[in-house]
Amino acid sequence: MYPEHRLLDLSSNAITGKLPTSLFQHFRAMRKIDPSKKAPSDDSYGYYENSIAVATKGLELEVVRILFLYTTIDLSNNKFEGHIPSIIGELIALCVLNLSHNGLQGHIPPSLGSLSSVESVDLPGNHLVGEIPAQFACLTSLEVLNLSYNHLEGCIPQGNQFHTFENNSYEGNDGLRGFPLSKGCGYDGHDSASE
Repeated sequence: MYPEHRLLDLSSNAITGKLPTSLFQHFRAMRKIDPSKKAPSDDSYGYYENSIAVATKGLELEVVRILFLYTTIDLSNNKFEGHIPSIIGELIALCVLNLSHNGLQGHIPPSLGSLSSVESVDLPGNHLVGEIPAQFACLTSLEVLNLSYNHLEGCIPQGNQFHTFENNSYEGNDGLRGFPLSKGCGYDGHDSASE
């Protein structure tokens, strides 16, 4: 159905309903990292496609001559409900995942910790609950994480990229504890018993 799609941007369309699991099953190009399709060593136009405006890493950017290896799912600013489909974790070539400002509920699927190429995960402004999956600590390419304004709780995972994220990645989640927040978990030098 969509075997070569590497970019899905349906942001700001007031789309309602649940995220269709079947949609993500068809993104075969996002399911594998093809070593034969490496970044070009020269400025060859064969690796580029048309331009597009993309909301990523907290900015709206116009990407001119899109590197076709840059895989993105942006479903932000809609009215999606229900759970985040765990099948998204199988899209291991994904670089940007933006599901912000919807009505998504439930837990963040631990399978998202398998997104080994992901650089940006934006999930703010939903109704997500529970803990941040410990598997997120394995996301060594992650540069931007925004989980603000949900209902998350528990200890923030530690390790790899997590020491680079600031408080604003987690604001509006009063139940979260651990670095960089002032409420400690016992492993970060804060005395969680006194809080």
